Amino acid sequence: MANLRYLRQKDKTYIFHSFGNSELENPGKINFKRFPMPDEVFPYSQMDALMGSDTMKHFDGSPKSQEKLIAKIMVTLADNHESQRTNFRRFMDVCVESFSDLAFDGREIRTVQEFFDSFPEDAAYLIAYEALAYSKDMDLFTMEEKKSWGPDEGFSDTATVT
Repeated sequence: MANLRYLRQKDKTYIFHSFGNSELENPGKINFKRFPMPDEVFPYSQMDALMGSDTMKHFDGSPKSQEKLIAKIMVTLADNHESQRTNFRRFMDVCVESFSDLAFDGREIRTVQEFFDSFPEDAAYLIAYEALAYSKDMDLFTMEEKKSWGPDEGFSDTATVT
């Protein structure tokens, strides 16, 4: 019988390394409420389809219709390009519970809102990028053969997860 076991489970409190934070005596920490699933992404917008749009349904070849089509193509290209980028604000809103031991310019940072309102955009991006990379690291598991225990030991022979 198979027995699934943890080898390494990620800690929900993460000390980020950016800007020498991890070298400090009391480093800033990111406290996760949850980690994203492996296939979970945080795009800026959803992919937009041109062919099924109202613009294509009502296209009649007239100059006004052609103008609308060109505008729709430009908006669709921009939206689809933007959707390939990670929305770090959205990731942090969904996955981060709080910050601890973190301040900027004399102001204590505890929430995601305070983090993005206080930190310069490039600094917030770098820290959020690092947090996302950490959150996507997989926990490690192993599958072992479970010994069949008899009733004397008080165990059944069903699979267990520890």
